[in-house]
Amino acid sequence: MRASPSEVDVAAVVEAVEAAEAAAAVVGPRRAAPDPSAALLLQPSREVLAYSTTGALHENDVAEVVIVCEPDLHSNLMGALHPAGSLYERPVNMAACTEQHAAFRAALRRHGVRCLTVKEVLLHGTDSVRARCELEDLAAGRLLYELDAACDERLLAERDRFFVGDAYKRSVLEAMSPEQLCDVVLTCPKVTVLPSFRDTGFTARYAFEPLTNMQYTRDSAVTTARGLVLARLRSQQRQKEVELLDFCFRKLGLKVLGAVHAPGYLEGTPICFPAFAGSLTLSARGRLLHGGCRALLPGRRPALQPRGGGAADGGGPAGHAPGGGGAGRV
Repeated sequence: MRASPSEVDVAAVVEAVEAAEAAAAVVGPRRAAPDPSAALLLQPSREVLAYSTTGALHENDVAEVVIVCEPDLHSNLMGALHPAGSLYERPVNMAACTEQHAAFRAALRRHGVRCLTVKEVLLHGTDSVRARCELEDLAAGRLLYELDAACDERLLAERDRFFVGDAYKRSVLEAMSPEQLCDVVLTCPKVTVLPSFRDTGFTARYAFEPLTNMQYTRDSAVTTARGLVLARLRSQQRQKEVELLDFCFRKLGLKVLGAVHAPGYLEGTPICFPAFAGSLTLSARGRLLHGGCRALLPGRRPALQPRGGGAADGGGPAGHAPGGGGAGRV
């Protein structure tokens, strides 16, 4: 599976982030990730060999690298407007959430865990052309322009068509700062335009599909002894979370084995542990289908599909949540 052309090792990124934070005496939440020099970020790390293999043998293995996503005042602010619709347990205070998450990251680092945020990974190396272009490509897939349904496309002038096309969108993204591109990635905006036929040119409406649950990075992948398997989440509004974590994993050079596809479902939290040598025990819950389980068990299903491939596995009937657990050879 092709790695990101801007791939760097995890240890180098973490060392640079931690050094920048220490130098700036960062306390509490911040608007954007630190911006160390590219030379520091991309230099080979003494510990690169320690991260050449991605995986975990047991749920009690000591965590070495943790990727988290801090509360964002754009996507999470919109989620807080209707907590139930955003899958929140109860109404939230965003200022308190931001403060608590900063304390959580600090606690991880005090205990020797190398902690990276999604934004730190996205912003990493964006002063280089390749990393910048990759982030622009990711944002381009999240930003949608469309013509208002009230407009008869046949009456649209050729010069106006440009403003709802990919060429104009690309020019807009190229002018943005890396932080703006991150906001686009996390809020998934849609701009609906209607020619005004006056000197104002267009009127526009804006809609967003923010990643309001991105803090639950644990759900988007399962860590096995051989590498990462991208999950397929039951909640429709959470599908883009998996795509974003896939981008982060590949940028860090972490090994992604493949992904679970329809009709199977699999979330990161139901994974358990090897019951004995060469086996894997899964705890089946309401957000897990047999098809998702079989995607992890060679010999009982077709080969795990690479990300972006076709249908990956079979599955139980839609909506069926198996009870108990299952085990098989891995």
